[in-house]
Amino acid sequence: MAKVLVVGAGPVGLTCAIELVRQKHDVIIIEQNATREHISKAIGINAKTLQLLEASDVSPRLVAAGIPIQKVHLHYSPQKEICINLKKLPSRYNFMLSLPQDKTEEILEHRLNELGIKVQRETQLKQLHQSNDKVTATIETVGKTQEITVDFLVGADGAHSIVRKQLGQEFVGVTYPERWNLADVRMDWKYDAKDGHGFITAPGLIGVVLPIGPDRYRLVANHPNALDILPKPYNIHEIIWQSDFSINCRVVKNYQVGRVFLAGDAAHIHTPVGGRGMNLGMEDVCVLARLLTEGGWENYNKLRHPIGKKVVHMTSQFYNVFALKNPLAIKLRNCILFPLMRLPFVQKKQVKEIVGL
Repeated sequence: MAKVLVVGAGPVGLTCAIELVRQKHDVIIIEQNATREHISKAIGINAKTLQLLEASDVSPRLVAAGIPIQKVHLHYSPQKEICINLKKLPSRYNFMLSLPQDKTEEILEHRLNELGIKVQRETQLKQLHQSNDKVTATIETVGKTQEITVDFLVGADGAHSIVRKQLGQEFVGVTYPERWNLADVRMDWKYDAKDGHGFITAPGLIGVVLPIGPDRYRLVANHPNALDILPKPYNIHEIIWQSDFSINCRVVKNYQVGRVFLAGDAAHIHTPVGGRGMNLGMEDVCVLARLLTEGGWENYNKLRHPIGKKVVHMTSQFYNVFALKNPLAIKLRNCILFPLMRLPFVQKKQVKEIVGL
């Protein structure tokens, strides 16, 4: 079996290492940060990801720790909403699992440790070179530099990927002008605590509220303060964490160069609409691990690039529809498009796209 260096120990890198070790490969996984981050970041794990992680015995652990969301309500006027029912998904995981990313990473790393692999922290890639049959990586750990030779290298090191830069791959796409804000809060409000809720509160303004724990919610909005999208009445007990960020929609031109592969945010980033980002990266590496085991790794880019490109396009379209500002376009959306989304066959197709099935 192959010797593989995985760069990055977020959810994508950890999933990659688990799948490779499970399939009897020799794995080294490095991470430049000294410890796991203890902020929630991504929170949605979809049905496709849970199906893929069953073989490694990770899925039941994730499900036990998370909150299954089976209904998402889109409120697009004071009296109108669409209820998206995930119970009808053709999967035993007929829900979106809400689980903070730090907890997801904790579960994944614990499983990796059980398989006999530890993350080499405070270690970063400095350079890489490859030949027809090997990859040589220069890595640095707390000021000490060494060279290691592996059969393959996987860059799962995020949107600012060192691996992608070493490969000279262009990250093609756009940056949205709006600043987004997210907040984790403890609160009471009038809506069902088990469901997800999306709000279009003004032209161009959208927000999402998802449960992530007892009386704890994740708020995300294309607004300077995500709390402003909440419909009254509500009672905020505590703001646990709040941050703002920009949205990019980008796809790398090639997911692989020779024996070096890109996955997750190193290969594609997009709007948070639909919650596909982390899941898409985890799908990338599950497919890659299978290709490295069964043969055909040369086809990784051919298989995954079109899917990444499609998801980036789809999430951009969703966002553009939800964030309309033109009064006529808003009226057409609210009177024609949104009512169509209530039809069972339309909703079934859209939901399957969102959850990766």
